[in-house]
Amino acid sequence: MVLLDNGVYASTAGLPTYASRVDLGALAGASGWNVLRAAGPGELGEAFGRALELDGPAFLHVRIEPGNAPGVPRLLEDPVVIARRFRDWLAARAATSGETAGQVAS
Repeated sequence: MVLLDNGVYASTAGLPTYASRVDLGALAGASGWNVLRAAGPGELGEAFGRALELDGPAFLHVRIEPGNAPGVPRLLEDPVVIARRFRDWLAARAATSGETAGQVAS
């Protein structure tokens, strides 16, 4: 998994995330992931190459500059709609796997 972390929520006009106060790599490491970090494009290629050689899941945390590319619209969907769509997706997965939606969500 590659996390491109710009430290802000673009959909809220750049309000900061908690990424500056929470070590996301440490969370991944505590969950059994191999953790790699890159501070920019120069380190990204090397870190990604190392991640591909590791056994097990790899979490590559890459800090990037805040902001969206020009012309990219903000995601302004209603959170209730997003939550409902995710719940429906979970229910569909549960139906195909024989589990209940409660088992998949927990």
